[in-house]
Amino acid sequence: MSDYDSARDDLRHSILYSFGSERTIALADSTVTEVLGYIRCNERDGRVIYTLLTDADLPPHSTMIYKDTVYSLVADTQQSQLIREYTLNQARAGVSNGWSEYDS
Repeated sequence: MSDYDSARDDLRHSILYSFGSERTIALADSTVTEVLGYIRCNERDGRVIYTLLTDADLPPHSTMIYKDTVYSLVADTQQSQLIREYTLNQARAGVSNGWSEYDS
């Protein structure tokens, strides 16, 4: 491992251990895993947007509960080399069965 990669890993772990906590994630195959991460809260246009920051590589269709609400985790397409970001989208009943009247 190069000095750069080692320094990047040290920085990633420092951020997560300083600000993160264990988060329970439900995977698409119904298994549950614990990841170290933290939730960032942003407000845009009057809407609150939550983002999970972690070094875990989560598969599509993963979900988590945050503030008593179930959220689907959607990977950010512009991934940082330092940390992975997943946007928390509030899960809806119609989507849980694989369909929704809002899909086009």
